[in-house]
Amino acid sequence: MLKKKSIELLKASDVFVHLCQITDELVFRILEHPLLNLIGELDGARFVVGQYLHFASEIPRITGLRYGLCKDEKIRHSLLAVMVEEDGYYPNAEIPRQSHYSLAKVTAQSLGVETEPEIHAGTATMLSALEMHYRSSLISGLASSYAREGIYPKLMPKIAEQLSLACPSVNTIFFDVHAVGDIEHSQAALECICQLCSADDLPKIESSVYLGLGALLSWYDSLYMELKCQEK
Repeated sequence: MLKKKSIELLKASDVFVHLCQITDELVFRILEHPLLNLIGELDGARFVVGQYLHFASEIPRITGLRYGLCKDEKIRHSLLAVMVEEDGYYPNAEIPRQSHYSLAKVTAQSLGVETEPEIHAGTATMLSALEMHYRSSLISGLASSYAREGIYPKLMPKIAEQLSLACPSVNTIFFDVHAVGDIEHSQAALECICQLCSADDLPKIESSVYLGLGALLSWYDSLYMELKCQEK
């Protein structure tokens, strides 16, 4: 269980306040990204959701890297719970659970995307960047997760709304699940950071927040430019 004192110390620190400022600044840029407007058109919706299929396919493996780097059993248990939910692996569940990749396929198919499209260079670059963050250290992986998953509850409903404009019959389940589940995922990452970090780790946390959100922003930039090129 997370010690209350460790959270209080982190929240009282100047670095934590600075991290919140960084997140707010980059979140605004992502939430107002012009790519979201293009998702409101059917071709844009199909293209972006098709790339999210690759994202949903790789994220369970990438987040699993945190688990492999962790030696603390309590934190490993928390990380495993997140990884299990992403992958949909519940061997003893009475009701079968779906992986996030399966949910992404449901959303894609409701838009008419029946087969997984070729991975875009920007998607591959973003996934490689995230894997690098997660491999570099446990703290880096947790901070990257905390930053990205912390904005998903705001970002995913906007994507779902735009998809509904592109196709009224779309099933937005993949984005709906992330809008709810990533509230807990981001909090879990924060709690793990609070247990693990020391004053020496705080610059690494700050850097990883920049890298994690920057990778997402760069991904959206690349998808936007691809769609704009296709218009010509």
